[in-house]
Amino acid sequence: MGEDGDAIKCTVLCCRNNTNKVYIRALHDMGEPARTYRYRMVRPNGLIEQPVRKDGEDMCLAGYVTINGVKAFTLFDSGSTTDAVSPDFTQVAKLEVKKLVKPVILQLGCSGSHSKVNFATTAITEFSLINRNTYLDIANLDKYDCILGTPFLRKHGISLDFECQEIVIRGRLRIPALPEGEGEAEAKPPKRHKK
Repeated sequence: MGEDGDAIKCTVLCCRNNTNKVYIRALHDMGEPARTYRYRMVRPNGLIEQPVRKDGEDMCLAGYVTINGVKAFTLFDSGSTTDAVSPDFTQVAKLEVKKLVKPVILQLGCSGSHSKVNFATTAITEFSLINRNTYLDIANLDKYDCILGTPFLRKHGISLDFECQEIVIRGRLRIPALPEGEGEAEAKPPKRHKK
């Protein structure tokens, strides 16, 4: 590795009679090196508490989207580079599952945390004025039935207004996001009370 972190190949030609004598020393660029991640944690200096988020500061924008005629609790995520549904939702909505020719790595924002997407589907996706056939990866989603990321948002001109808690379509139609916690009953089975 060179000082700048690029991979280089070093070629050294020596005299056969006197191996201490170097005639040619050449460095060759190895091209695009494999991506490596280096992590070095600096030594902590004291303690700090994570701030408590108030007044919905950490609230994501979610809503209900109809996929194949079934209502899906959906996260609108401008940080996601894919549109996806959960395996459970594919069964409920009776979506036709297809195996990907080449599996795709689903990389999360944290180094080293990833999963593989092996299956996908297409389905009619309805949200307000939008009614289109949409490609959806099938991934293990935690809280949501569906995540609509940048491909869907860009294609349909959707922006997210966090100040007003609204999902905006083409700058004209404003749809209020679900209030915090409203989707939990849809995402998880209700708790049973003991008698």
